[in-house]
Amino acid sequence: EVELALLLDLAAVRLATGQVDGARYAYLRCLAIRPVCKPALLAMGKMALQRGDEQDARAHLGKLAGQQERDGLVLEARRLLARGAGSAGREQEELDALRALLDLEDDPAERFRVASRIGELRAASGDREDALLAYRRALDANPDHASTLWATARLLGELGRFHEHAAALERLLLLPPAPGVPDAPARLALLRELYGSVPEAALADPASATRLAEERKLEELAAL
Repeated sequence: EVELALLLDLAAVRLATGQVDGARYAYLRCLAIRPVCKPALLAMGKMALQRGDEQDARAHLGKLAGQQERDGLVLEARRLLARGAGSAGREQEELDALRALLDLEDDPAERFRVASRIGELRAASGDREDALLAYRRALDANPDHASTLWATARLLGELGRFHEHAAALERLLLLPPAPGVPDAPARLALLRELYGSVPEAALADPASATRLAEERKLEELAAL
C-alpha cells in the first residue's frame, strides 16, 4: 500500500510537469501491484485518448467502468467511454453507455447532459416517444433549458399531443432567447395558431398571451 501510494504521487507529479512517459511508467507499475487501481486506470485511459490510441483507452477505461462501485472515478470512465463512442460515430455503443450512466448520475448538470444527448440520438433515429422520455428526464434536471424545452415542444407537436405541446410553448414564453429556439413573437404566433386568435395586443406581453392561451384551453376542455 505504501509503495502504491508513493507511485501514484510520483506519477501525478510527473504528469503535472509534462513527463508523460515517466508518468505512464509509474502508473504501469501501480497496475502491476494492483490490476484494478482506479486512479491509474483512469489516468492511463486519459493519456491514451490524448495520444489518439483509442484501443488502449478503451482497454483501461473499460476495465474501470466495469467496476460495480458507484464512485467518481468509475463514473468518469463511463462518461469518457460514451464520449469516445460518440466521437467515433458508434451511436449504439454511445447510447448504451449513456443509458447505463443516466440513473447513476447524482450531479444534475451531468444528468442533464446525459439525458439530453439520449434525446438527441433517439430523435435522430426517429424514435420520438423514447426521445421525449429522455428530454423530460433532462428537463427534470434543468427545467429552464430553452433548447431542450423547444425540442420537447416540437416532438409533442409531431406526436399530436396538443395540450402538452401548448403547455411547453407557454413555458417557453417565459424564458430568454436561446440558440435554435424561436424568439418570443414566433412562439406567440405558434400559440395563436394553436388556440385561435390571440389578440395582437398580447404580442407585447407574453404573460398576457399565456393567460389568454390558458383561458382558451379551458374553454376547449369545457366544450368536450
